Amino acid sequence: MASIEAFNAAKSMASMYGAFFKTVAQEIGMERALALQRKVGETFGPEMAEMLKEPDLNKLASQINEMNTSSGTIAETNVEPTKIVTKVLKCPFYEGLEAAGISHEEIRACCQYMSEGTYDSLKKILPNVTGSIVRFRSSADDFCIEEIQVKK
Repeated sequence: MASIEAFNAAKSMASMYGAFFKTVAQEIGMERALALQRKVGETFGPEMAEMLKEPDLNKLASQINEMNTSSGTIAETNVEPTKIVTKVLKCPFYEGLEAAGISHEEIRACCQYMSEGTYDSLKKILPNVTGSIVRFRSSADDFCIEEIQVKK
């Protein structure tokens, strides 16, 4: 599990990114800023595809846990027969963007666009894999659920 130090460091970085994102959105509009956020997400698809070359869900869940720990995210990851379910309990990205003055709905859009970009680019490489945020938190104290499903 991520340490509070890792969480706080990631939250601080996300807050700086949030200030930048907010400035960009003010300059070019939120719609365009979110489209660029989606493009950022697309860069993660090939990295995730590499992890899924051997569709061992337990191995992938372990890698997801490592990524969460290193990014300061406090989450629980469970493996089911055809999918991995990650419950994000404490998210430094959410809290950092919130600290930068970005609204809940804008944070939701930011996360959704990045997630869609990631999973769309992953699907181009591995058509049998899908993923999405199936539940978005209602506040910083709530949780998100993200799923990655591998169809055999």
